[in-house]
Amino acid sequence: MVACLVAAVAAVSTIALAASGTATEVRPAAKDETTTEKLAIVEPISEIHFSQKTLRIITEAEAEVLPLETAEQTPEPEWETIEVTAYCSCAKCCGEWASKRPNDIVYTASGAEAVEGVTVAADKSKYPFGTVLYIEGLGERIVQDVGGAIKGNRVDVYFNNHEDALAFGRQTLNAYVVSPSE
Repeated sequence: MVACLVAAVAAVSTIALAASGTATEVRPAAKDETTTEKLAIVEPISEIHFSQKTLRIITEAEAEVLPLETAEQTPEPEWETIEVTAYCSCAKCCGEWASKRPNDIVYTASGAEAVEGVTVAADKSKYPFGTVLYIEGLGERIVQDVGGAIKGNRVDVYFNNHEDALAFGRQTLNAYVVSPSE
């Protein structure tokens, strides 16, 4: 008989049946000691009776096979080619907005503070504020700003200084939307 059962029964015994046809019965002895006795199963059994419980043993043929639950598969991202440029908070990059900064804090059009490694400017009609983009070679960025020349598949990456923005230059990269704005 091919059956495997491990049952802990309320008061006295634990019996484990293995596919080998051998049962092990463990009965508590005095205090912390335990006595173990091997029993051979001579005839196939279908039930084990304990004082108030009956355990029914089922074979593999009787068992209902349930499909494994699988996690929802994440769809493949829709990559697109975008043109990526860079900007900073200087007058060359931001024009008149560079002089309108309370306490020298760079606020974006969405009201968020501009942060290097996080903030990008994009076309709001394509990527609304809050959209998270994964940009090849840069990682995840959040659309928090807009720019006069930023239209369609163009994104402007924020840098803390003009030299880094110039060094980044203009690049054609692949990107996809990680999560749309809410």
